[in-house]
Amino acid sequence: MQQQQQQGTTIAQKIEIGANIAYTVAFPVMVLLRHKLGYRFISQPRLVMAALVFWVAAVLSAASIGPLPSSNGFLMILFTLAFLIVGFVQRSLRWRDMKRGIPWHSRSRGISWFAFLPLNDSHVKRFVDPAVVFIVGLVLTLTGLQRLLGIYLILAALCLFAWESFDYERSINMMLDQLDSLVDSEVMSENVEYYQETGVKQRSLEETAGIPTGVAPDLQAAIERRRAGKALSPNKRPAATPTGNLPGGVVM
Repeated sequence: MQQQQQQGTTIAQKIEIGANIAYTVAFPVMVLLRHKLGYRFISQPRLVMAALVFWVAAVLSAASIGPLPSSNGFLMILFTLAFLIVGFVQRSLRWRDMKRGIPWHSRSRGISWFAFLPLNDSHVKRFVDPAVVFIVGLVLTLTGLQRLLGIYLILAALCLFAWESFDYERSINMMLDQLDSLVDSEVMSENVEYYQETGVKQRSLEETAGIPTGVAPDLQAAIERRRAGKALSPNKRPAATPTGNLPGGVVM
């Protein structure tokens, strides 16, 4: 059992690492696709590092150095300057909002420029944004305008979809955990009343919102009575012994 738990933790950590890699790859296009991004979401080191990578790739591509396909690096440099400037502008705007007391979550993923579509925010971020990036990347790749940038945009679209799907499932799981906690507390409260009245009669899953309580009904009844402070055979408490003050002001 312990080995399975360790293996599960390892798998979860690998998924988390993969999601962070996908986020890193898709980060530049997210800066251009959304406005009102959170201050901490637009990481300054991440902006600078991404800009350096794209700048070097553009120079190497234009000079036909290395495995990169030869092409005009103008569009790559323009893309780099665009997300770098937009990123720093958004950071400064969020900082100004915080100083003015305007509430906005510092890790917000922002609002998509395609939020005007008759879709909810999750669908726009998971499907519309990646589709737009994928189409632009496909056009740049097939037309040869900037093949390297097109290949990156196609990869970024896939990573953006993967990241948004991961974040969506994580958010759903957090909400389900909260809901399960509420259901647990409600069922426990109902169990106290139920077992006080009916003894050890088992409750059906329909009555307990899917929480199994029929493994040991008699033990469950004792547990619920104990929770209610009404155990089947309560032990009498020993008589209180006189207490006094010990030297130094310590009370026993």
